[in-house]
Amino acid sequence: MENITIKNVTKNEDGFFIEGVDGRVFFLPQEKTGEITPKIGDNLTLCTYCGCFVRGVKLNSTSLFYQTEEELQKEHQEVANHQQQKLEEAYKYNQADYDKVFAFLPKLLQHRIELFRKFSPDFRLKDEGYELSAVFLANKIYHHCKASNIEDFSSNVDKFNIKKYLISHWYFSTRQVSCNQVDYAKSLATVLFRDAIEQRIDIGNPSFDDLLISLTLKMPDAMSILKKPLCWPREKYIKDYISLFN
Repeated sequence: MENITIKNVTKNEDGFFIEGVDGRVFFLPQEKTGEITPKIGDNLTLCTYCGCFVRGVKLNSTSLFYQTEEELQKEHQEVANHQQQKLEEAYKYNQADYDKVFAFLPKLLQHRIELFRKFSPDFRLKDEGYELSAVFLANKIYHHCKASNIEDFSSNVDKFNIKKYLISHWYFSTRQVSCNQVDYAKSLATVLFRDAIEQRIDIGNPSFDDLLISLTLKMPDAMSILKKPLCWPREKYIKDYISLFN
């Protein structure tokens, strides 16, 4: 329970902005107050859950609303269903572009995407677009900056005008690309270069042995920098993935 003594009330067409004497501000929808109008000096009692979410409000001694556990669970499920629907619609809208980008990638990077699809729950709906953008950009950096050694490759990466490329490319020109994706793409491009040069992996047609030693496959997903990764493609995942072909 939290108590707010009203210091100021500002009304708009949707409800009331209430300022408490302690400086807190609370919005009370008109649909929740009915014929009752809060005023300066009134006392609001907020019934909260999870620390900050309001499930009920009393104005002085009058209960304006209260959500039971069943009502909260129903509301949460409705929100989850709506979010899932939005994800499915967004993926359906972008799927043709995703398929084009995937088909353009060398086989080693295709295996990387397939690995996440197999072992990361909801990867295709939630994270595939983010991952594909980073991987596709990494592949472009790799091909543009090719060199005979890692020092020259790193120097070429530093000189590569990524911003100009993003603006001009059909796939990126209509999509926002974060600084995290750009940095990650540079790192992945460097790992891909090491696989090709130092590990002597044929990235266009890698063998099963190549997949087992590939640093490209062992890198976590691009989102791992921002949140706990859904799938760390360590050796176990890679072995399980390869076993699908046997």
